[in-house]
Amino acid sequence: MKNALAVVVVLAVLSGLGCDRLPSYAQWERHFSGPDFVEPVAIIRAPDSGYAVIAEIRDRWTSATGVWLLRLDDEGDTLWTRGWAIGQSTVPDDVLIAQDGEYCVSGRTNNPCANTPFLALADEIWGMMVGCDTWPELTGDGPCHVSSADSGALMLACQTHSPNPFRANILLQRIAPYGYVYWSRFYTLDTTTAGFRDLTALPGGNYCLVGAEWAMGVSRTGDSLWFRDYRSLGSVDFHDACATSDGGLLLSGSVYTETGARMLCARTDSLGSLVWSYQVSDPPSGGRAGIQSSLGACYVVGSFGRDMESGGLVIKLNSQGQPEWQRELVEADDGWFVAIAEAPDRDLVVLGYSGNDGLCLVKMTP
Repeated sequence: MKNALAVVVVLAVLSGLGCDRLPSYAQWERHFSGPDFVEPVAIIRAPDSGYAVIAEIRDRWTSATGVWLLRLDDEGDTLWTRGWAIGQSTVPDDVLIAQDGEYCVSGRTNNPCANTPFLALADEIWGMMVGCDTWPELTGDGPCHVSSADSGALMLACQTHSPNPFRANILLQRIAPYGYVYWSRFYTLDTTTAGFRDLTALPGGNYCLVGAEWAMGVSRTGDSLWFRDYRSLGSVDFHDACATSDGGLLLSGSVYTETGARMLCARTDSLGSLVWSYQVSDPPSGGRAGIQSSLGACYVVGSFGRDMESGGLVIKLNSQGQPEWQRELVEADDGWFVAIAEAPDRDLVVLGYSGNDGLCLVKMTP
């Protein structure tokens, strides 16, 4: 286990900041200010109630980065926060709840090498880091994502360095929560289709590796099942994938056109083939994450910019990919949205970056 470098975090919560200017569909808004610069990463439902949020924190003077873990109740109020780091540079990419209730945070660190994948465990009561493993032999670029596996194991995926400048290696490994590697698989792609973005578990025990322009289905033992290229949609850059109720995928990202970027979402079947796709025509925008709700609707969040106005963007599509509404939240202090979760009452909780170098959390009716 690696020793963590402590990060002191000062938290200021402005509950209901500016609630008088919230639109009617927003129930509440919460802002969280951390040390210097804060960038939101992900939000998940906690196993009992409330939410867990991870963010990247960065020191203004040294540029050192670390992990900020926040535990919130159902109303978005703070239960506790923790900040910690593994090296001079600690960048979180993903979080999930392990089988025993601990928080698993994956990302990249420079301890001891640049862009080394790490997996850290924090206890479920107070968020204290109880273990961390790194793989210094696996250097590379891009995010490092984690997903649950059967028997309490985890799947970890990232893009690693390749000695061939025209090829890229995508790594998938099955590990124990405390870092023991059961097996590793490498998938080699040419650099024109590389760019790993996300890992998601599929119904039935399989998994999907997702890139900026592609997706690959793999079995629970790491065997490749199928590969799909989505460049038929244009110059696409997917950021996020989630499993749908029928075993397919909901992909969220952007497509770049002659008139600028547009938010893009696409739904596939269980073999990765496109079922439908939808892009926002106006305003210029970009997608970051999406979910399928328990009722079957699809929601995608991101950012938009129009003239001197910018903010967070949320769209709702029905199960056939037809838009039902589009909401622009300039009220989020000129920030943008990066993650979304479904509340127990089936409302939406959206996480974003606030223009005051903090986090913004908005709960809204669907």
